[in-house]
Amino acid sequence: MGQLFLWTQKIDDVRQEEFKGKFGFAVPETLLELHENFPEEFMDFLGFYSIDRIIDEDSRPTMMMPGLVPFGEESDGDRYCFYLPWKDETGRSAIGIWMQETNHFLPIAFQMKTFLMWWMTKVTLDSIGGEDWPEIHKILELFKNSCDLDEFDFLLTPPASLVSWHDNLLKFDPTTVFSLNFSAANQFAVQGFDASLNMLQDAEHILPGFGASKIWQARLLAMSGRTTEAHSAYWRHLNTPMFANGYHYWWHAGDLQIQETSELEAINFIRSAEIAAPDNILNSTKVKFLAEHDVADYESRMELFRLLEQEGNHKAALLELENAFFIQSWDDRAAREMLEMLLCIYPEHDRMREAEQCRRALVKLRQNSAPVEF
Repeated sequence: MGQLFLWTQKIDDVRQEEFKGKFGFAVPETLLELHENFPEEFMDFLGFYSIDRIIDEDSRPTMMMPGLVPFGEESDGDRYCFYLPWKDETGRSAIGIWMQETNHFLPIAFQMKTFLMWWMTKVTLDSIGGEDWPEIHKILELFKNSCDLDEFDFLLTPPASLVSWHDNLLKFDPTTVFSLNFSAANQFAVQGFDASLNMLQDAEHILPGFGASKIWQARLLAMSGRTTEAHSAYWRHLNTPMFANGYHYWWHAGDLQIQETSELEAINFIRSAEIAAPDNILNSTKVKFLAEHDVADYESRMELFRLLEQEGNHKAALLELENAFFIQSWDDRAAREMLEMLLCIYPEHDRMREAEQCRRALVKLRQNSAPVEF
């Protein structure tokens, strides 16, 4: 496709190789098309960063979870991000939204084209009928044509509901994780147990690290009396990162609403169900510890991290340190403590990019810390 504007610039091979070398995957082709079809000022107006800004990561908040790489932002401060540790079979990283008020990450899809469809539909639904809609409609038409999104006709016939929006996304890309979870939760009463459970299992298979798929499976299985399977699903939920449990954004609209204390729900079910959980779950360090401590307390999470480290369960320990960072990263003192630990631990797990993000965040925190007055 030719350039839509004459004053755009092609992103050279050197910069593309730098992107790939730094993040471990190539610049998504659809993102390249956008940058090569629109001038930087236009992309900035839409909220998307330049390739240089993505690579440099200068606008990355210090409280953001290591592994997240912003490539754009909304007016309220939320960021569009890649999450480097979660990749599909082709090596593409998960793409989603980081919410700056809560530090949550909500994965949408692996395909950039799918994410942009999601983004454009959201802009359409937020803007249609308003005073600015005619102008926004023209902009979105340009955006749509530059990405070759003719198969997604939401601009002419916007979805009648959130459910129909996600149904359309799934028709285009059946691996859209957000839509699989959203549709399963919002249509449970309509489509029934088996269909919703199958969608949630598919979502977990596509993105094992996302907690929403597991806790909704656990609830459905518990409701149907399949207690042993429910125990297993709750346990899997406990072993996913808190910052990606998915109980924010639109989840409140679902028939299976996730509460913010979803880990507490899992612990209580595992310990109090009529059919006891298997010994390997019931007697695990995490279940026994969180049964006696506040699951949302930073100091408790740090204590659990140290216990698991002492046991030699380093993968589980790292998860709890990340959970502690999610809980307390707004506090500069605590953030420095955890970033220093993560900086040492990530290389042991071959997560060098996240270690580098920790190092840069520590530099920012030290530069921004106020001098001590005597």
